[in-house]
Amino acid sequence: MRHYADRIAVIDDLANRPHDCDILLDQNLYDQTQKRYINLVPPACRLFLGPQYALLRNEFYPVRAALPPRTGQIRSVLIFFGGSDLTNETEKTLTALQMLNLGGIRIDVVVGRNNRYIDRIRDICSAMPKTTLHCQTNNMAELMAAADVAIGAGGTTTWERCFLGLPSLTVIVADNQREVTEMAAKAGVTVNLGLSSHVTAKNIAQALQGALDDPGRMCRMSANAMKIMGTYAPPEQHPLVRQILEEKHA
Repeated sequence: MRHYADRIAVIDDLANRPHDCDILLDQNLYDQTQKRYINLVPPACRLFLGPQYALLRNEFYPVRAALPPRTGQIRSVLIFFGGSDLTNETEKTLTALQMLNLGGIRIDVVVGRNNRYIDRIRDICSAMPKTTLHCQTNNMAELMAAADVAIGAGGTTTWERCFLGLPSLTVIVADNQREVTEMAAKAGVTVNLGLSSHVTAKNIAQALQGALDDPGRMCRMSANAMKIMGTYAPPEQHPLVRQILEEKHA
């Protein structure tokens, strides 16, 4: 790559191979984050490590700026397990919610157009009160801001939820989500329900009931989530963007 570019930026989250780069971004949360890239990047490489450097879609920034304080009371639940949700955690979660007396709680369910279970999910949502199905939505930030707790998978969505101070119950649906989800739970920003193959609808129902019964814990999770994401700044002021622009004009 040095034959084609004077300055190289890399986005990585594995820390298992060397990079000849000048800037490296790893937006995930790990133990001993600062040591992950020792001997994997040049000594002068500028590192941006941790969720405070997460690259989020532009839609999240104005929503964060207008976000009201969270009270910990749960009046709205958001369910989102990614666009495809191959193991159908969405239906499992809806089954869990049917086990509880949710009263007037609003439920928003988000799926992608390629979800193979969408017809079944649509039928279930239609039969549940105050439940709305969103397919291939483009207002995810608004749905997260309106929710009081999210139930979903790990991965990049973890940091989107944290950016908006949204407490969550997380099901690990892929092996590469395991460490990040465990660290997020350790940081007090989510409840780690474990691997999807081991999580039952009853487990989800019990975890959600626990959240309903403990608004103080939900408030603490929200505060922890906002804290690990760092100081709010619009995308053009992202430290990585500023670094690249400064070097470009140096």
